[in-house]
Amino acid sequence: SYLDLYSQIDNPGYAVLVKGEWGAGKTFKIKNKLGLDNIYYVSLFGLKNQQEIYSAVFLSMFPAKAVIPKITSRIKDALKGTEKITFGVPGIVNGLTESFIKEKVKKDKVVVFDDLERSNLSLNEVLGCINKYVEHHECRVIVIAHDESIQEELDKVKEKVFGQILLIEPNIKDAHQHFISTSRSPTAAKEIEEYILSAFAASKCQS
Repeated sequence: SYLDLYSQIDNPGYAVLVKGEWGAGKTFKIKNKLGLDNIYYVSLFGLKNQQEIYSAVFLSMFPAKAVIPKITSRIKDALKGTEKITFGVPGIVNGLTESFIKEKVKKDKVVVFDDLERSNLSLNEVLGCINKYVEHHECRVIVIAHDESIQEELDKVKEKVFGQILLIEPNIKDAHQHFISTSRSPTAAKEIEEYILSAFAASKCQS
């Protein structure tokens, strides 16, 4: 319900951090809750500098313009999951300046940054880019992270960017029911459900 509220706010002035264990379904939850048509999705995984972040956001917002001077495989990977985006573009194209890429921004959808902990930049550098979209461009921004790996560093700076933190927890029982429904022998699986769920809980694996 909070995501519904946030997605309707004009210039909230803060980003929302969505965190949870590996495999808890954070990305799936956000994409399905908001819908791919209502978000600009960018994965930070493997991006090496701030320009690559700005370029990835620009291409998510303006896929038809695809005129970044150099479209690297990292930027292409950052946009996976936004099926509408296609790249029929040469590796090097004459086009836009760095400043134009940073300043040309749409505000009609929520900007979703995934894999906060998996970029090759420092956390301060990444949050600096994110904060530009929040404060300067007045965008609605959601950031998805498995924050345990960067917990100590994130604790020091998160209040400067994030106004709300949401925890995604996996719904194990519902997931199991879904798997049973697709099983060739759902009755047999149902009879040992208690043992399956107990073994899964004992594994301490959320994926």
